[in-house]
Order: sequence, then C-alpha cells, then structure tokens
Amino acid sequence: EAYDVARVKRVKGKPLRVGVGLARPTEMVLPAEDTTAFGHHRLLGFWAEVVKGLEQAGHVPVLFTNGAAEDELFLSEVVAYLKSQKISGFDVLPRPTLPRTLVMHIAGVHALVAFRLHANIVGYALEVPTVPLVWDGKVRAFAELTGRGAYCLPASTTPGKVLAMLEKALATPVDAAHLKQLQQDTLNDAGAMLGLLEGVA
Repeated sequence: EAYDVARVKRVKGKPLRVGVGLARPTEMVLPAEDTTAFGHHRLLGFWAEVVKGLEQAGHVPVLFTNGAAEDELFLSEVVAYLKSQKISGFDVLPRPTLPRTLVMHIAGVHALVAFRLHANIVGYALEVPTVPLVWDGKVRAFAELTGRGAYCLPASTTPGKVLAMLEKALATPVDAAHLKQLQQDTLNDAGAMLGLLEGVA
C-alpha cells in the first residue's frame, strides 16, 4: 500500500516466475539453529539444484537479494557457479537500493523461496505463496503467525523437498482475511505506541 505496488498475476499457459532470495551463508551461521546447513560449497550446490529443478518444472527462477552487500556478493558467486554447471534460463534482478525496489522485485514473482525474514514478510503482504527456509526462530515464528507455518522448511532441507513444498504452497493461496486482520492489528499497535510516545513528550 505504501508504494502502490501490486503483485503480478498468473497467466494461463505462461511459466511462473519463482523468486529465489539469496543470503550469504556466513551472515546466517552464527545465529542459526543448525550451523551445519551453511557450508559455502553446500549452499552453492543446493541453489544450483533448486534453480535447475525450477527450470525443469517449466518455471523461471528469479534470483535476488534484499540488498545487503554481502548477500549481493554471494549472489554473484551463485551466478558464476550456475554458469560453470551449464545452468541457464534464470533471471537475476539488480540490487535493490531502496525499499520500494525490493517490494517491486517480490511483486514481480508468483512464488518465493527465501531465507531472509523481510523477503518473506513482503511476499506475504503481497499474497505471494512463500517457502520460508528457517535459519532461526524469527522466520518460523512469522510463518506461524501468518498461518503459513506448514510451508516452512529447515535450512538443512534438500532441493527436492523445496521444489515439492513450492508446489504445495502454490496450490494454497494466502488467506486474505487473515492478512487483513494482521495488517489492522499492526496499525493498531503502531498507533498505541505513538500514543505512548506522545504522552511522554
């Protein structure tokens, strides 16, 4: 609503664009619940198999980050690895330097697989079916709050499970009524906090 951005609609007969939100392993390993899931080489291979599987399913993988410099560095490494494995047919979005750009990126996909919490938040707000990859409790907690906890996967999951879960998420639209209620609750809470601050002033 803030940026007047609407999600792209599915068109029968055309491939789905699936967002692949990347994050650098070293940025997640310290707070991670399962540190073994964040080996650099493992994640390069993991994303390569996910991208290849999406292409084989007739989808268009769309690689992006939330904009952090370290995540962009990892994105470039993933792209180089994909090319070395002769994997093509994917799109790479430019680094978002403004919040609106990130929202537009996510609004342009039909589904999303991502580690970063804010990518999953924006996806949910746009009613984009997401598969959150859980690396700490906050990602899982948000998914459960939104009623999408069943579509979470642990960071140590396999590419095959990601692809299967993605199809399940696509088959189950976001509950628009629940989303609207959460939005209203958030606005109410924000209003209450502002009221307290005004009282202190």
